[in-house]
Amino acid sequence: MPPILSTPPSLLDCPLRTTPQAAATPAEPALTPALVRPALEQLLASPTFHKARRLSELLQFLVERTVAGGASSINEYTIGLEVLKRPASSFDPAEDPTVRVQIRRLREKLKEYYSNDGMDAIVRFEIPVGTHVPVIYRQPENAISLLPTLMLAPLQIMASAGDSLHCLKALQEDLVHQLFRKFGRNLLTLPCSHGSGDGAAEQIIQARALGATHLLEGSVRQLGTEIRLSLRLLAVADARLIWSEQFDRPDLGSIALQEDLARQVAEAVHAPLQASVAMVAGGRLN
Repeated sequence: MPPILSTPPSLLDCPLRTTPQAAATPAEPALTPALVRPALEQLLASPTFHKARRLSELLQFLVERTVAGGASSINEYTIGLEVLKRPASSFDPAEDPTVRVQIRRLREKLKEYYSNDGMDAIVRFEIPVGTHVPVIYRQPENAISLLPTLMLAPLQIMASAGDSLHCLKALQEDLVHQLFRKFGRNLLTLPCSHGSGDGAAEQIIQARALGATHLLEGSVRQLGTEIRLSLRLLAVADARLIWSEQFDRPDLGSIALQEDLARQVAEAVHAPLQASVAMVAGGRLN
């Protein structure tokens, strides 16, 4: 069971730090522990965090300490002793990287949460790179509607029958999985075609009808013993090509190789997709 945030009643009137762009407006209540507690409890009970006991304890400690006005006391040594239970007589943060590793994992876990279970969360937690102190802020409700919605079209597969063909087809499933981990419910898929495949124009029409902002389409083919995956990212609104890349591999004959390629694609497409949405939104997204 995930830990439950326990904030002393005396802290309920303590102000919380917010990011500059997320400061409360006169029409919005200021962020207080009374608003933060439900957000943290919901996060800790989510499928993303409920099995990550150590990361849950770490986030709870960081948030509680910040809420209590003790952000200045948050450092690697304190985290090592109070959260990771390192012995005070021998723990040296300069020699033991455990705290840095756990903070980095927590940053990634928070990104995963806000891409999936916490996509609609208004009160959010972030740990900027270079610090251990969490930033607690309010996500503007209109920013949620600006999140990109990605449509993944079926890959056009060009290979002869045999084991390699099955590997190439399996790559589609790995792409769906890795892109879902990155974009969560903002990922849509088109059903695989049994014929020659729909053209890009038809896929754009389908993506537009389903409310997607971007379409990822491409092909995977075998060149001798090598595999080439070619991908293109298009803006659905005007069919504009905003990103294109080719990934060459000697083979995809194992599940690990397929997963690794799909993971690299998900990472590679994220930056141009966010940049495209930010440009349309006037730079309001990071």
